[in-house]
Amino acid sequence: MRGFRIIAIVFVLCASFFSCRTRELGNQYIKMLNTHQGVIACQMLKKIHITEADSFIDCDLISNYRLSSDTICSIAIDPRTGDWETYFKGSTCVQFLFMDAMQFEHFFLYSEGDSPCDTIRKYVPVLQRYRLNLEDLENLNWIVPYPPTEAMKDMDIYPLYKDIEDY
Repeated sequence: MRGFRIIAIVFVLCASFFSCRTRELGNQYIKMLNTHQGVIACQMLKKIHITEADSFIDCDLISNYRLSSDTICSIAIDPRTGDWETYFKGSTCVQFLFMDAMQFEHFFLYSEGDSPCDTIRKYVPVLQRYRLNLEDLENLNWIVPYPPTEAMKDMDIYPLYKDIEDY
């Protein structure tokens, strides 16, 4: 009986030890870097499937991020997801829409939300659209720059890198 009790205690201790191990987490943050001379607003979209219709400003969503010139901001993944690598197991990409922050705020915030969505979309153009997958983010070392850099020339961005003259 005593031998059984010792085996049970050892089993419980081993089970609790191995169940409490923390797993290695991958990247917890995507960093956005604004090297543009102006203030930009950015909406980030995480969906399983992103379509062309998702390239429009989401008028129900206030700009996720506002970045002044030469600033960086970190975007954390929801802790329940684990890490960005886990997120990409179920999704193909994450989308960033960059726009002029002053225009966006004028039509979206200062009008107290009274501007219709088509007005916002007409007067607040999307300056740049990125759809980045896991490989793209790894190649960028998890730092998403605005404006795009030469390292992004083969990535899903619009306007295309080769068509961009000057920011």
